[in-house]
Amino acid sequence: MYEIQDEIQLKIKQEFKMDDLGFPEKILGIDVAKTDDGYILYQSSYIEKVLHKSQMLDCDPKETPMASGTKLSKDMEATPAEINNYPYRSLVACVLFLSLCTRPDIAFTVMSLSRFLERPGPGMVKCLKRLI
Repeated sequence: MYEIQDEIQLKIKQEFKMDDLGFPEKILGIDVAKTDDGYILYQSSYIEKVLHKSQMLDCDPKETPMASGTKLSKDMEATPAEINNYPYRSLVACVLFLSLCTRPDIAFTVMSLSRFLERPGPGMVKCLKRLI
């Protein structure tokens, strides 16, 4: 395996200026850890930033991303007067990034929340806070 890698690196170095920086610890904001079985990708530093942004650093973690039986619908949307300054759209984008990179287990909840970006009601905000 390493022979192939060394051969590829040698060919690339012949064509381009390149330095071998060794094993990456972080790639595009995703932390990488090498184990005996392979690699582990995680985003704990990004999750902490999302918790800070949502002012939920002291929240109680939940076992599931969405409470069972939760149904979000158009009837639950807020009127323009009811919408507060909660950064709903921005936080949904943050959890979407998490679901695409390292947390596919939250994808259904993120999809459900992303359907109500225009006028999120209190139920949607509550569901988002549970997810975060």
